[in-house]
Amino acid sequence: MRLLTAVMLVALLYSSTIASAKIVFSLKENGIDNNIAGIYIMDDSGEKKTRITQGSSTTRWSPDGRQILINRGHPPEKPDGSAIYLINADGKDIRQLTGLHQVFYDSSPTFFPDGKSILFNRYNKGVRVMDLETNEVSILGDFRIGGPDISPNGKYIVYENVVLENVLRDAANIWIMNADGSNRNPLIPPAADDGLIYDRRLPRWDRYGNKIVFIERRYKPIDFPPAIVAIQQGFHYFIYDLDSKELHELEGIPEELEAVCLDWMDNSRALVFSACKRTLFERDLRIDPSFTFYRYHIANGELSVLAEHLGELESVDWIRDDAHSVLAESSLTTQWGKLKQK
Repeated sequence: MRLLTAVMLVALLYSSTIASAKIVFSLKENGIDNNIAGIYIMDDSGEKKTRITQGSSTTRWSPDGRQILINRGHPPEKPDGSAIYLINADGKDIRQLTGLHQVFYDSSPTFFPDGKSILFNRYNKGVRVMDLETNEVSILGDFRIGGPDISPNGKYIVYENVVLENVLRDAANIWIMNADGSNRNPLIPPAADDGLIYDRRLPRWDRYGNKIVFIERRYKPIDFPPAIVAIQQGFHYFIYDLDSKELHELEGIPEELEAVCLDWMDNSRALVFSACKRTLFERDLRIDPSFTFYRYHIANGELSVLAEHLGELESVDWIRDDAHSVLAESSLTTQWGKLKQK
């Protein structure tokens, strides 16, 4: 009887873990149907899509999967600036975190792994950290970073650092720094000087903290009197292994497929990203682009359609299965202990 009960409990835990995997994403206004803009949650099977709030913004799950960190413009009574908010996963109890007393342009929020503080950018003022218990904001640095992502052990931050800034096209490389803002360095060497513009974006840690995925956009400057234009040369996807220091390009993703946001999923066995196809002469301007959610299986390089959607995404974030699991407190402590050792 005890054996049967134990088997049933394990089966229940396993099934609830699988069913709990979720993706949160945000859709921009598309110029045709602005009613689609908002924050959505769906199963990582691509089904059961639900909008939990209107308005477009960037989004990140809290480590326990109970809340979502969002960034959006102020309400109509305060039209200037943008602020960071926290909202329950069911769309209730929204709480404004920044910009309560002064107008700021805050963006790119993300949680530290303990869930007690967040990291974000403050336009023209640098990188900030907020303690969620006290609401105290501290300065991490007066430098600019893009798309920051914090390692699972909370020790490092990977981010986009603009290395080429001109009227033609900004280009970034992937950099890494300590969580206190010190020791800022390129994660990977600059691209070859072959006349192309290499723009590396969207870095994300895997759940074990030893791999980082990112996208590389390549452009070629062409004289097009009276100006110079940047012609797309393709989009490439890479995983960098911090242990071996090896850079691996992912096969099976068409070069014309440009991801606007991406994340790991299936406990780092796959990637999820939203992308659209771009033709050779397209740059940034598109009319009613068609975007699709894709799942990329890392082991076999298989690319499959997860879901279709209207409008361009601003962010996507997959929540680990075990964030929702009903586990003993000691089990959770053990799991985080293993992560922190990496």
